[in-house]
Amino acid sequence: MLADGTVLELHGFFASLEVPGAAGFLYLRSRHQAYVHFGAKPDATGRVAGLFTRASGPGRSHFHAVSARFLGWIEAYETWLEREFGPTYRERSYAAYPHRWKAPRAAREWFSRYLHCPTSP
Repeated sequence: MLADGTVLELHGFFASLEVPGAAGFLYLRSRHQAYVHFGAKPDATGRVAGLFTRASGPGRSHFHAVSARFLGWIEAYETWLEREFGPTYRERSYAAYPHRWKAPRAAREWFSRYLHCPTSP
């Protein structure tokens, strides 16, 4: 739990951010898809009612506002990791992990670009 009562969960199946009284954010690894939800918190596999994607939900700006809380946490966490474990930590982790998405530098640039400029491709 974060200082403001927000609950962050990181699982093998999903990552979620639950803010009291607000829409939640959910990323399902198996689908490579992010969602906003207005229902109950996800179960251990990431199942939850009322999921909306950026395209299907209440609008791009609302999706960005909800996902920005999660991406802001990721940005701060990655900065902390680099400070605590050194600049090569993510590169070493990436090389050891078999289910890769983007190289660490490209991933951080992608998260940052979407967080700070959601209309960019």
